Amino acid sequence: MCVSGIALASEEAAMKLVDSVSAKIDTEDDIGRVGSCLSVIAHASKEVALVLANNIDINVLSSKINKEEDINKIGRFVSVIKWASEEVANEIITRLNPKLREELQKKMSDLKIQASAP
Repeated sequence: MCVSGIALASEEAAMKLVDSVSAKIDTEDDIGRVGSCLSVIAHASKEVALVLANNIDINVLSSKINKEEDINKIGRFVSVIKWASEEVANEIITRLNPKLREELQKKMSDLKIQASAP
């Protein structure tokens, strides 16, 4: 979370930390923690979050997501990634196992319907 403080103070300084933060994300098993980290960084600087999202190893991340059993946690994570980079989020979704991908797409569709309801 200190990266978000750095990003608020200096986007340039935060950009210098992207490689080390993405390496740490690649080793973190809990996608909830990864999503929280990216969310805080994205609120400080969407540009830093975009570079970070593009720097993460999608194969490693997809593997972690495929192991996750909590569809809500997966949905929150994908939403955070999508906010930073829709392209990266779509790439992650395409790499999910078909059953999980279908369940996630249904969940995301349900959330859109709920959000647009009066």
